[in-house]
Amino acid sequence: MGNKEILSPVELPFEEAIKIVQETLGENILKRPDLLNFRLPDGMHLSRDDEWHGEDHGVKVFGFGHANAKLELARERKLGLLDQESKDEDIIDFLGFGLALMGHDCGRFFAHEEEQHGEIGAERFELFFRNKIPDTSLEEAMHLTRKHVPPDEPLNMSRTYRYLKNADALDRTRTNDPAWTLNPDYLRDDSARLLVSIARRTNEVYYEIRGSHKDGFSAAVEALAITGLVK
Repeated sequence: MGNKEILSPVELPFEEAIKIVQETLGENILKRPDLLNFRLPDGMHLSRDDEWHGEDHGVKVFGFGHANAKLELARERKLGLLDQESKDEDIIDFLGFGLALMGHDCGRFFAHEEEQHGEIGAERFELFFRNKIPDTSLEEAMHLTRKHVPPDEPLNMSRTYRYLKNADALDRTRTNDPAWTLNPDYLRDDSARLLVSIARRTNEVYYEIRGSHKDGFSAAVEALAITGLVK
């Protein structure tokens, strides 16, 4: 781990933020093959190519959420809140969590708010993944997908729920519309605040390269790699 604190009460410049993230995560930084393994099955995402809540959004949320989770676990170990010998995989079900990051909006038909899209998304996880992954992972993915739709549940908020909400909010840096863009005050931990300038840069890169890629999914993966959140 680098000698700088993870704590970031204000938005750090991109170069400083990505250096802290990469030094902190080390070998725990997200690998491209691991990200690609989480692509949803064909036909599962109801608005797959929508550039607001389609596959590209899921990829970026996956990148931000994975980094947020790993940074928070590292921070908690540094503060003595977790056993130094504990394993991340014993604390978080990364299969269920990762599927929720990638597919939390799979139940959307349109870009505008749909109150039932969380429930529809959970049903689609049931349809596409029942008996294909462990029940505990499926239930985690379904629960997070169902519950990520506002209003939030501030009490007894699980760490994976918090990371998903942070990551979803961080991808609001894809717009400058005051009604929709990110308000960092709503991020739920300092590790997420560290990622603000990185999310902003990721979206800048995404829109620069989108036209040269066959779909939003591959463009978003490449944007995360160029930014440095994926190796």
